[in-house]
Amino acid sequence: MKHKPDEKQITWAITIFGLFLACLFVYCLIFRSSGYMGAIRRLAQILTGIIYGVILAYILTPVVNFLERKFMIPVYEKKGIRIMSDEKEAVHRKRMRGLSVAISMILFLAVLAILFLICIPSLYRSITSLINAFPSYIRNFRKWLESLMVLYPDNPMLKEALKIFNDFSNQILNMINTTVIPNMDKLVDLVTTYLTRFISGIVNTFVGLIVAIYILFAKEEFLGQSKKFCYAFFKEHIANEVISTFRHIHYTFIGFLVGKIIDSVLIGLLCYVGTYILAIPYAGLVSVLVGFTNIIPVFGPYIGAVIGGFFVLIIDPFSALRFLIFVLILQQFDGNILGPRILGDTTGISSFWVLFSIIFFGGLFGVPGMILGVPLFACFYHGMRRWIHYRLTKKGMPVRTYAYTRAAYSEDGKLVSYDEEHEDKFHTRRPDAPWKAVLGLKNRREERKDTDFEEAAAVKNDRKEAGKA
Repeated sequence: MKHKPDEKQITWAITIFGLFLACLFVYCLIFRSSGYMGAIRRLAQILTGIIYGVILAYILTPVVNFLERKFMIPVYEKKGIRIMSDEKEAVHRKRMRGLSVAISMILFLAVLAILFLICIPSLYRSITSLINAFPSYIRNFRKWLESLMVLYPDNPMLKEALKIFNDFSNQILNMINTTVIPNMDKLVDLVTTYLTRFISGIVNTFVGLIVAIYILFAKEEFLGQSKKFCYAFFKEHIANEVISTFRHIHYTFIGFLVGKIIDSVLIGLLCYVGTYILAIPYAGLVSVLVGFTNIIPVFGPYIGAVIGGFFVLIIDPFSALRFLIFVLILQQFDGNILGPRILGDTTGISSFWVLFSIIFFGGLFGVPGMILGVPLFACFYHGMRRWIHYRLTKKGMPVRTYAYTRAAYSEDGKLVSYDEEHEDKFHTRRPDAPWKAVLGLKNRREERKDTDFEEAAAVKNDRKEAGKA
């Protein structure tokens, strides 16, 4: 007679197998990471166009939904067509979706073209001005140091600064004469390499646009297939939890990204108006930089201010100072007024965890990690909080963090506060402070006699017995 495993045995077998795979993955990630990371990078290069398309479709989904909900559906309803509830209106739904996707793509390409038209000419002028003005900057700075040496001939710091500057200037000249000029023939190879990458980027972007259009057309179908997969392979309550988790991830990501994009666009426009009024050079370029880097939480505004200030510094140092002061005021307005009104509490994590996620994911993945690190960690934080609350609820313990701030220990599933317990359990009795030892003072707990402790313990035991009865 063959033995048929029951459901519990199958569950344990799947759990052990999953744990083995997790341990194997961690081992390979730690000790065999170079080969696997190379394979992952190669796979990412192959799927670059599809990755671009998925990201673009995800970003444009709120735009498509907004156009359909606010404009397309009301127009059809005025004509008496129930486009969303009637199964017979599939042709109208396809037309509506096609028009919404086309408008979204046109808006995206228009914004992209405007950014390129603003950034590229301004960037070219800035680099040209820097190259032309660099020798004069060196001469003027040397003259300034020499004039200070005339005024303060015995100052050792000025002598050292002039020596360092001369060495730096000589190194630059030697690098130009020995490295740049003799290797000019390799410039063709360098240009060819970057041209190949540029063409590859254009091809991947074009593929991404096509993939995004397909995804936007069939996004409800993909969503339905995903839910069907969950209910087919998981139990009902597990499938509900999985779908709920992914729904929360979607709300967190889309709320954060859309809010950040809107906030950054408004900050860029306000920066352009302010820099134009203050007559700061390259107002368009520095405003685009400030708006674009504002997508990065915490550090982004400062990155944009430093880069934009450098471009302005090339033309006019006093304008650079005005620009930095203006950006500082603008970022205070964004951080305290505009940003909270737009974003609200989309992540649900504290400022410390925001800073931690930016540093951690930024170190792992660079700028994309700095942008997406906050919603990624917010999703992980939410999952851990739900799991911890589930475990505490099964034990009959409170889930609010405030209930644990004054907890000394737990007994029979109930928290005992420092203010309620006077016994020396689990190191709850605090030692004397050094200043109390000097003054000959003791803690209030130690002033009580042993009889008081025994009496308190007896009262506690009586309460337990009464509760059992």
